[in-house]
Amino acid sequence: EGNIEAHVQFARLERCRELCLDQNYRELTLQMQILLQGSLSPLHAFLLELLQLYPGVMQEALPNTSLLQRATAQLEAAIALQSSLAQAWVWELMQFLQVAVNLYHPALHSTAMAAELYARCGRDKDVASMHASRCRVMMLCEMYPEVVRLSDALLEQRELLSPARLCGVLNNAATVRYHLALEAGVSLGASPWESALSLHKECLQVAQAAGLTKMLFFSNANIAILSALLGRPESVRCHMQALAQIPFADS
Repeated sequence: EGNIEAHVQFARLERCRELCLDQNYRELTLQMQILLQGSLSPLHAFLLELLQLYPGVMQEALPNTSLLQRATAQLEAAIALQSSLAQAWVWELMQFLQVAVNLYHPALHSTAMAAELYARCGRDKDVASMHASRCRVMMLCEMYPEVVRLSDALLEQRELLSPARLCGVLNNAATVRYHLALEAGVSLGASPWESALSLHKECLQVAQAAGLTKMLFFSNANIAILSALLGRPESVRCHMQALAQIPFADS
């Protein structure tokens, strides 16, 4: 019975972690309240404490720099627990916060550490998730050729990615092609532009199927922009109309 309860608690912790990474706080509050009321093992209590360092989780509003300092301090505790999983969660949290304060190169290190630790735990989906995060950070570092290689590799194993992570990779893969074509002065209508448009359309399909409002906004906007550049006014109108139907589009 105790093992069943521990399994349920860990599944709930995993769900909360996904919600934190996706910044989806609607369901998170209830799940966290349930966990806070239970009797947790030292490892599970530590993981719950880590989740509370994600921005927006707790009512107390702290600067991301303060949250990052607290997260970094948790690494020794994770090592003391002798848990590769706990260490992976710390590195994953650190890269999330490092990106928030524009520490992109340290974030690259954190994604690599988290991926290595998740691989040690045999968690292929989490390894792929960290590579997806790495793809985003490399975009922010303007490491465009590296983003092409990594995003293409990730799209070959897309079954390992959640819809939100898959949308992120598709968006990065499309955006990097846009930037490279722009930098190289590739003529409009050439294959890199069509490839970028196709990837944004695929991202839109995934976002629609999964109900990912934020990615619906980005995908429709990006398709409208590319359609305008390529001289396709009907497509521009279609996706501008779609944007108007998204709840937060006006803001």
